[in-house]
Amino acid sequence: MVRHIDFMIIGLSLIGTLVIGIYYGRGIKTFQEYAVGNRKMSTSVIAISLIATIYGGSHLGVGLDQNYRQGFEILIMQSILVAVILYLFSRFIILRMKAFTEHLSIAESMGSLYGSAARIITALLGIILAISFLTAQIKIGFEMMSVLFPKIIPFQTYSTIFLTLLVIAYATFGGARAVAITDVYQFLLFGLCFPMLIFVLLFSAEDLATGWQKLTALPQFNPNKICTVRTLTTLLSHFIPRLLVLAIPAYIQRFYMASSVGQAAKVLNKIAIVPCVIALLFFSVAAALHIHGDNIPPNQNVLHYILSFSYFPGMLGILVTAMLALLMSTADSHLHIASVLFTHDLLPFVARSTKARNYPLRMVRIASIGIGMISLLLVCQTTNILQLMYKTYYFYWPTVSVPFIIACLGFRPRSFVVVIVMGLNIIIATYFIFYQKQAVSYDQIIIPMIVSAGSLFALHYLLPKRPHTGWVGIPDSSAWDLQNQI
Repeated sequence: MVRHIDFMIIGLSLIGTLVIGIYYGRGIKTFQEYAVGNRKMSTSVIAISLIATIYGGSHLGVGLDQNYRQGFEILIMQSILVAVILYLFSRFIILRMKAFTEHLSIAESMGSLYGSAARIITALLGIILAISFLTAQIKIGFEMMSVLFPKIIPFQTYSTIFLTLLVIAYATFGGARAVAITDVYQFLLFGLCFPMLIFVLLFSAEDLATGWQKLTALPQFNPNKICTVRTLTTLLSHFIPRLLVLAIPAYIQRFYMASSVGQAAKVLNKIAIVPCVIALLFFSVAAALHIHGDNIPPNQNVLHYILSFSYFPGMLGILVTAMLALLMSTADSHLHIASVLFTHDLLPFVARSTKARNYPLRMVRIASIGIGMISLLLVCQTTNILQLMYKTYYFYWPTVSVPFIIACLGFRPRSFVVVIVMGLNIIIATYFIFYQKQAVSYDQIIIPMIVSAGSLFALHYLLPKRPHTGWVGIPDSSAWDLQNQI
């Protein structure tokens, strides 16, 4: 009977997701409506959708584990660091992107700056990155089902396939608006779950005072020991690559969904405090586990341990619902942008046509279904989710994010230089990852990013100068000037 309650809670939440997605995605008649929702969504909807896209299943699996074992160090890195980056991006990058407001994707913006070759490369790498995100979410969903149903192997597979098909269904037929609204619904489910989990852990603890003493005795939860050289070094090593994290296609697509540069800046301003709240929730869960007296061994994932809780009927269903909500809110956004990049930026050059906006909706929907199926098949080949993500970052950030952010700051190298640097980055990444078969860590991504930026500047100044290249500033600085006046 207890397990039936869990199934009912999970089933009702999934049905709710499908109904909301199909309802708000009805009536789509043009590709622009599918890609950016006709730019008529409210600031709050876009803001929550962006946060729900950023915080996916990997944050649950990795974030909870890191908070439990590293304490304040991870809290600082996941709260203040992310909040500062969101503020800097809204203050210094978004306001300089007014020239891109009529575009439908980051690949189109890169193409407007550096030509069709840069657009094709951006689209290809963006699709690969989106597929890796989607594959990671499906993989985490499969691992969750494996923990929930360890003895029913066929059910693990079938339930994962069902979840994937559900995401494909409303993302494919609903487009940008359906994805954004379901993201809001799914994020609210997550927001209700974690406070409840913290309350249950503290309420069921035998002795709160003793538990608190044990918590503060741990070095990682002692605030007097967090300002170390190691902590500062870790913050610096994560700060540089995360400056460019919002240039990921699914994230920056929220800029293209906004009606203006001003609204896009408001979106980031609205959510700047949210990473602090989410990081504090993760930290509070980890602290509550220690206070509760749970001693989780290093080889056991904290998320998997939490899934074994059953303090009252339906608790497992509520926990799984919140975790599936985060998975799906990230998966649908990356599936959506991958289909947009393929149809809008890649297919026209393959078909030798420039009328991308006139493609029928069935083309982008076929692409969405195909990309979803590819990701589902890749799950079987994926053994290490973090390596999958780091390797795609290794390709995308130096190759696309660096020239895009530099362009937003006002430096426009020659198109030839940008394409050469993009090609060299791809060759180097391919050599290290596929030929030498090297594992990639987060810190290692900084070096190719610095090399990429240095190469753009060096080649630009070594080669003969061309008009309208170099430090050209902001073509339309009205949004920037207005913000400075405010």
